[in-house]
Amino acid sequence: MNQSPQYVPGNRPHDPIGQAIFTDPERAAAFLRKRMPKEQADLFDWRTLQPTTNSFVDDDLNKSTADLVFTVEPFDRSRNLELVVLQENKSSLSAAWPLQLQLLKYFNAIVEPYRKALMKAIDEGKKELPKQILPVIVVFYHGKNPFNLKALDEWFGLDGPFAWFGEQLPTVKFLLCDLNSTTDEQLEEDYIDRPDLLTGLLLMKHIWNPNLKNIINSVFKHAGKLLSSTKGKHFFRLLTVYLGR
Repeated sequence: MNQSPQYVPGNRPHDPIGQAIFTDPERAAAFLRKRMPKEQADLFDWRTLQPTTNSFVDDDLNKSTADLVFTVEPFDRSRNLELVVLQENKSSLSAAWPLQLQLLKYFNAIVEPYRKALMKAIDEGKKELPKQILPVIVVFYHGKNPFNLKALDEWFGLDGPFAWFGEQLPTVKFLLCDLNSTTDEQLEEDYIDRPDLLTGLLLMKHIWNPNLKNIINSVFKHAGKLLSSTKGKHFFRLLTVYLGR
């Protein structure tokens, strides 16, 4: 039986489907651990991944911005630390402000509560200090246009002798998952054991494709496995609603 839904052209807000995919802890863990080098990812127990209530969407930035924050515990519980992953979902790059400085603001928003808690514990003479945090930012880009990130000196129009000042501007490192430059084969290799995540990523990758109706069976070729569980059926319905918008 063909489980591929009918393709209906239209405008689709990407944040809801991104939220639907990644607010599930198991899907988020499966996705994020593949974004890190294996040696570092294997230090952490991804079964402990939990979403936090933090959200850093800025009204001055692109309204399509969606961000999620997760914590993950290490296998070595003797280490008083936790991994804090901020996943920034982008369907476009803001024309109002550089991504690098937007992420720097988010980085500070993650670190500041830890700094305050640490200072408070030290001031009060507590022996037990708050968990050290290891912040990592992942940018998940699924836009129609290529991911072309300007350098900060270019963004601010600094050239000639003024370019030096651009080099002094603060920035923050991030891990990039660009669906535009990721092949279907790469996605299948990484997520073949997660048909829900794989189907969602394939749909987000190809949603801008004007020939989507001709490849819809390929996009949904793993979706039949979703229909064996109530949770899978619910996620399949979310994908079809997204597709039909």
